Amino acid sequence: MQTLDLKHELRDPVMARGQLHALGAKHVIRLDQRDVRFPLPDGRLLRREAEGEPTEWIFYHRPDRPRPAMCHFTILSDRQARTRWGAHGLREGATIERCREYWMAGDIGVHLDEVAGLGRFLELIVLLTNAVDPDDGRRRLLELRERLAPALGEPVAASYGDLVEVA
Repeated sequence: MQTLDLKHELRDPVMARGQLHALGAKHVIRLDQRDVRFPLPDGRLLRREAEGEPTEWIFYHRPDRPRPAMCHFTILSDRQARTRWGAHGLREGATIERCREYWMAGDIGVHLDEVAGLGRFLELIVLLTNAVDPDDGRRRLLELRERLAPALGEPVAASYGDLVEVA
């Protein structure tokens, strides 16, 4: 699957929530998540855990850039990941603990994240399908970012795992 992703520092989460409400966005769920990264020579792999949710493994490729970036990813179950990489063949890397609020603004996913040791961030994600043109998805991401701009800080290019490793 493919998405277009965009991440910013979140300076004012109360303002962001208010703007999301004003735009008709829907709050979906709030989760405490724990991601464990596993260094790979090609691509990125993380195991995501959240209470009451099945463990999932996300294998992805995404360039580090502070503007909408194409992300190619596969989500695997715990069993599928262990079959693919082996039960003990992976070395654990950075651990990311966060509280994530999921919102939907039309077909754009909005994540309001409080990441332990790093701070607050906002991610915008549009799933690319045959019905969603990448140029249109990029345009809509940038339009939504502009609507949320008063609550945002600087754009962020790196993944949370990369930021945790240098913090």
